[in-house]
Amino acid sequence: MKLVWTAAFLLALGAPTVTTTDDGPTWLGCAGEPTSTTGVLADYQPGTFVREVWAGTITGTLRPCRPPVATDVFAVAVYDAHGSATAAAMHYPWTEGYAAPVGVPPKTVAVCLIDHLKSRLDCIGIGWLDQPTGPPQPVNAGHLPADSPLVAATPVVTMAGRTVHPGCPTCVD
Repeated sequence: MKLVWTAAFLLALGAPTVTTTDDGPTWLGCAGEPTSTTGVLADYQPGTFVREVWAGTITGTLRPCRPPVATDVFAVAVYDAHGSATAAAMHYPWTEGYAAPVGVPPKTVAVCLIDHLKSRLDCIGIGWLDQPTGPPQPVNAGHLPADSPLVAATPVVTMAGRTVHPGCPTCVD
């Protein structure tokens, strides 16, 4: 429940909103391309604790396999200790550097940059730092392998407040 709320929270934080076309949002897709999309999570800042979620930011670089079209998206996925995951999709930035909002609720174990439901470009583990007062604070616990069991779940992806169906990237509720 908290992970679903996290995606909605990201929208309230001012995550990029989208006007979907008849085609809707699509994963970039690199089939037949000579290169693949690459990306790095360079930094995570926890931000502030609001309504049971740390409203933070991740930054890094993202190099698509081809120039994205207007409907192409990537996402930031949040994985919890119970094996669930949610992701907030957004359009590719105009430059290779990006900064994206991320909501990290308690029990989060990892955050990943994804370019498809099961294609993780880079992941970081999330550790928890006890504080003298207040809730434990999430911290970057270092990079995780993209095939780590901690990030094996297929995320529920939302964009502009709508769920992107896992089996059909162009279908939305």
